[in-house]
Amino acid sequence: ELERSWLTKQDPVPGSGSSTDQPFSVYFILDLEGQDEIIELPVLALRSSDLTVLGRFHRWVRPVQMFDGLKHGHPNHGSNAVPFSQALSELLEWVEGIERSSGGRTAFVTCGNWDLKTQVPQQCAISGVPCPDRFNQWVNIKDVYNADYRPQRKVTGMQGLLRALGLQAEGMHHLGMDDVDNIARCAVRMMQRDTVLDLTGR
Repeated sequence: ELERSWLTKQDPVPGSGSSTDQPFSVYFILDLEGQDEIIELPVLALRSSDLTVLGRFHRWVRPVQMFDGLKHGHPNHGSNAVPFSQALSELLEWVEGIERSSGGRTAFVTCGNWDLKTQVPQQCAISGVPCPDRFNQWVNIKDVYNADYRPQRKVTGMQGLLRALGLQAEGMHHLGMDDVDNIARCAVRMMQRDTVLDLTGR
């Protein structure tokens, strides 16, 4: 099964870590999928000191309403999807468990501002649950890249960021699990080059 294979994926140990201290000990890399509502919630926990993956979280999410805008054939159809309120509660429990075991500060990393600035608050409103304060700030990895590398043409998407960092896209674009892996690879490459991943969005 797609979800199980991703959750149990064996991650290679990076050849080298970052020689620059990062402001956060653990980065939770997140990439939401869905148009009108969130239908996939994947997160990867990356330790900044040695760039090791500490764990993975994934839930297929059942929309409150099945909008026509959902892509036909997305793996969410006929899956073990749960309501967003349940997925959110389980995500927070998982995050807090990693925080307890790792210590130090943590932050969410996204490839853009949409995930946490727009989609999570919108989904919380639709689902009738409060939006957790921990989603009020995040690291937009594209903004970090553009500020640190100052390219002639700013990167505007994940594919462009991968190319700019000399990385090949892996997996299926717009499958959240694969997108999270690709964003994590960008984060690892940037930290290996001593880029500081600090907060960009609030």
